[in-house]
Amino acid sequence: MRKVLFFGDSNTYGCDPDGGHSGRRFPEEVRWTGILKKKLEGKWLVGEDGLNGRCIPEMKYETEALEESLRRNEPLDLFAVMLGTNDYLSRPHPDPDGVGKKLGAMLDRVRGLTEAEILVIAPPQLDFSGDRFYRPFSTTDGRLSESERAAAAQAGAGFLDAASWNLEVSGEDHIHLTAKGHRMFAERMLLYFEQKDNG
Repeated sequence: MRKVLFFGDSNTYGCDPDGGHSGRRFPEEVRWTGILKKKLEGKWLVGEDGLNGRCIPEMKYETEALEESLRRNEPLDLFAVMLGTNDYLSRPHPDPDGVGKKLGAMLDRVRGLTEAEILVIAPPQLDFSGDRFYRPFSTTDGRLSESERAAAAQAGAGFLDAASWNLEVSGEDHIHLTAKGHRMFAERMLLYFEQKDNG
């Protein structure tokens, strides 16, 4: 049986946006990773390593956490990473190209740590256009996805653009997937695995 590890931030962790800042997590059966575990049972072992607030590993403690996650989950057939949202939001001004460069450096590191196939998933779309404070922070222009697509191509990794999937995100924080958004995400990923399994 093949094994995949999903490495990401709060949308991989399954943060429930209705929990405010409590960090409350959706139950496994609601989270997109949990849905995949059930639907892919007998074909793929689905591992997840999601962390609220995670950025693309760059600092020593971040890269050590990445290395430990890979060691703990090997052997892997597929390493799938969905990061970039927190990197994008943590800068004074949007810098999608900078996010892509950080991701490229991470993928180079991953290449030296595992023989697994690598898949980059550009994160769900951000749109704070209705919020005066966050207004510049919108990825509706597609630049963040394109910078991650370029990083994936440079590393010889696969690429999926979750920003193009019209996923339902919280109307409160504009970042976290709702329960419906998790189902929608899982449906898209199931199509990916179906195509992968059928060659």
